[in-house]
Amino acid sequence: MKFTVTGKHVSQMGRLGILSEFSRIPEAQFETPTFMLYARGGVVTHLTYETLQQVNTDSCILQIPFPSISIMKDAVQQSNQQFLSNFIGMKEYPSYVCLHDPLNLALQKNKRKMEVALKGRRGNENHTVEKFISSIESLAPDMYQVLTQLEFTNKPKRNQIILGRSIQFLDNCLSLHKKSEVLKNTSVIAAIQGGSDLSLRKECAVQCASRDVHGFLIDGLCPEEDTTEDVDSDFVKAVLENTVPHLPPDKYRLVQGSWSPMNIVTFIHHGIDLFDSSLPLTLAERGCAFTFQYVKHSQENSSPNHVSFTNGIHAHHTNGVDSDKHSIDQAELILSDSSDTKVKSNGKSDGDTLYTPRPYEMWLQHPRYESDFTPVLSQCECYTCRNHTRAYIHHLISVKEMLASVLLSIHNLHHYFKFFKTIRESLLSGDSNSYTFHFRDSEDR
Repeated sequence: MKFTVTGKHVSQMGRLGILSEFSRIPEAQFETPTFMLYARGGVVTHLTYETLQQVNTDSCILQIPFPSISIMKDAVQQSNQQFLSNFIGMKEYPSYVCLHDPLNLALQKNKRKMEVALKGRRGNENHTVEKFISSIESLAPDMYQVLTQLEFTNKPKRNQIILGRSIQFLDNCLSLHKKSEVLKNTSVIAAIQGGSDLSLRKECAVQCASRDVHGFLIDGLCPEEDTTEDVDSDFVKAVLENTVPHLPPDKYRLVQGSWSPMNIVTFIHHGIDLFDSSLPLTLAERGCAFTFQYVKHSQENSSPNHVSFTNGIHAHHTNGVDSDKHSIDQAELILSDSSDTKVKSNGKSDGDTLYTPRPYEMWLQHPRYESDFTPVLSQCECYTCRNHTRAYIHHLISVKEMLASVLLSIHNLHHYFKFFKTIRESLLSGDSNSYTFHFRDSEDR
């Protein structure tokens, strides 16, 4: 596989690139920044292969957590399919096997120095480098993350020990990888770790950059998957500023997890190329739809006073200027207070758990949508918005019908595709003001 940088940090906005020359599907090309389809167990959550075509007919990279498919290794090897993507019926989709599930992070407490405990379908299973590489050979993915130890601790000595072991795991994996005839065309990804210790992260980046790998995963940024969306952007920026400059510019960089759209813009601003789709699917599971806006300024005048809405979402502006906006080259977002703050999770007024919708989502379980027969987003072109209403999805959520998650997944992934396409167009234009992203609440919500 080959990664080519086609646009280097235009006005400090981010960079454009192309992933190509996959040995299994040489015609496949993917423009970056982009995201991979999260596919636990080899299946895109809530969607069949046919339903996925309603979202996007183009191929994507599949992100498959290793613990969810390690049990399949013998079946893949014994089948006539040879490759993991062929085995799961998605042969036109390149596969990336990550070590940990970004939606089900498990704390590791390894008692043995050169083994990693991974939580799979059969509980915790210890993996040596030899056992792990043997499994990867059986699965034959197009890309994979090397074995590494991931723990979340603020103890400096423990972090130093974990870093040392992870580098040793990396070296051992690379040694076996180079000897493997099966993996000779498979892309290898190293993990950059160090917890909250920025000096350790820098050290890890420097050491990993000296190894013969194809890409880098900025790992271990958040210990709990349900708080990833709310991670402080200042911490994210600090990690990236102490890590990315030490990585080779001609190799791709990944971040995993349900990061907010605001943090994604920050990641791209610092040169990250690949993300995953766990956020759109997380929103769908909690009954929410993406509602953030992206605005393209007219070519005649790039001022925010002259705008056209690329996603058809009506925004409430004063003279065309919105105080809650985020240009692609800005590092910080100003968010308005939510109009739906602290509503009941079931729409009732009893003592149930409160839920505060985030500025980029619409919580369709709210009673206000019970008789709202408009699309989730006006003029949105996704299958859900063209065929169904907020009231219908509200009903499906209320009766706990799984179709609600399916329809919301279709909408959220469609919106996510357009979000990344808009970012790439902004980077290609070279004008940091060509697009503005709005993360706010409005009367339309």
